[in-house]
Formats: sequence, C-alpha cells, structure tokens
Amino acid sequence: MKNYKTDPFSDFSHDTIKYSHSFSEINNVVITGGTGRIGSVFVRILLSNNIKVLSLSRNKKKFNSFTKTLDINQKKNLFWEKIDLENFETISKLIKKKKNFLNKTNILINNASTTGRGFNYKLNKKNLVKEFKTSLVGSVYFTEKMLPFLRKNKNSRIINLSSLWAFASPKKTIYPNIEMGPSLVYSISKSGLTNYTKYLCERESKYNIIVNSLVPGWFPRKGKKENKKYINSIISNIPSKRIGKLEDIITSASFLLMNGSKYFNGQILVLDGGYSIY
Repeated sequence: MKNYKTDPFSDFSHDTIKYSHSFSEINNVVITGGTGRIGSVFVRILLSNNIKVLSLSRNKKKFNSFTKTLDINQKKNLFWEKIDLENFETISKLIKKKKNFLNKTNILINNASTTGRGFNYKLNKKNLVKEFKTSLVGSVYFTEKMLPFLRKNKNSRIINLSSLWAFASPKKTIYPNIEMGPSLVYSISKSGLTNYTKYLCERESKYNIIVNSLVPGWFPRKGKKENKKYINSIISNIPSKRIGKLEDIITSASFLLMNGSKYFNGQILVLDGGYSIY
C-alpha cells in the first residue's frame, strides 16, 4: 500500500486515471432493446471495447439491419435471441438456452419498452396489459430471473433506462398539433422502474451489485421533414437551449459502465439539459 506523504486525493497517477476510465471489469452483457436509439449506443460502446453482448428483442429484422453497420470484429461479439417481455415463457426459455453465456454475465441493461402516443390515447384492457408488461412488469420479471447470475459474478451492474415522465408530467404545449406525447401507462411504468432501481440498490447491496437508472431527455428523431415548431417548443423549455446530441448519450452510457463509477449507486442520472429543473 502506498505511503502517501500528502493527501491521497492529490495522487493523480496515470495508472489510476487509466483504470477509472476502462471497461476491463465487464465480462458478458445482456441488453433488452439493444437496437433502439439509446440501446444501440450502449451496444456500440461495448463492442468497441471487445465485450460480448447478447441483444434481446421480439424481431430479428431490426437486429440484422443494425449488424450491417458493424465491422467484422464487432459482429463476432454480438449475439441475438428472441424475447417478448409480454410473454414470460420466452424469458424462461431464454434463461435455459443461454445459461452458459449468462454464467459469465455481469451487466444487465433494461432498455426495452413500448408506449402508445398522445394525450387522447384510449386505454383499454389490451393496451393496458401490453404497456405495463413491456415497460415495467416484464423488465422486473426478467431482472429477477437474471439476478442469480449477477449475484455470483464480480462487478455486476444493472442499468435501467427510464424517462423524464417517470417524475414529471409532459406539457401539452410542447406537442403543437401532434399526438406525440407519452401515454399515461408509460409514465406510470417508468416511475415504477425508477423506484425499482432504488429498491434493488438496497436489496442487492449484500451481493455488491451496482444499480442505476439513466433518464434521457429530449433526443427527438429527425424525420423526413423537420417540424421546426415542435423542435423550437422543446428548446424553449431547456436551459441549455438545445436538444440532446449523440455524444451526450455516449458520455453518460460510458460513465455508467466504466470501472471508476462504482460509488455512483442507486442513482437516477438525468440527461436533459436542465429541462427537469422546472
């Protein structure tokens, strides 16, 4: 052990900094919704660091399109399996089928979700069950099935992708003449997932599992024709006066994965340019 003559916080050795920013403690990673806008950022970071990733989704077509953007070495470390968070049987089958991979897994990223759109979205029994299962219940069930693997492995982490609407109500004024606002069920589901993050942090602390949640703010898709009124209405509510950029997600995702972020635990990392301060 080093004998510090001064405050140990003054020792910014090259090795310490390099270790803090590396991903060497990650073994295998499992991610739901790995080809989505946010999920794909996590996947690319992991593949760039030569880490094996199992991407789970209902449809392989989108996954195949995503793999076409990767180089040969990255493709070797990316795998796909079908899972439907509405159907618990597919989760059980996956656990049995991929047991060898899961035995070496120490990172779980819950990114999959679905939502109806618009403030006038009609709720009925079918879409209530669908949204709750996909955005909350299915993710919780899958996480509980994954925990036996994460508990026995070192340096395990769980990252839950949440939403601003977990703790804030969407403003109708931001969606001028378009039914794009999140549904009520989506908001409730993400609120539940956020609190599940805190609950897991406490319950799984005896297994040294780090649990955090990432809350992306405004990262709107660019359509064929940009709706300037919509974009301007968003920006007018953000202190940073801009919408999110790709590098913003890369920085936050990397932080949650890197070796040196272990003391960041049970937290909600909000990435919104200050939108949620109001």
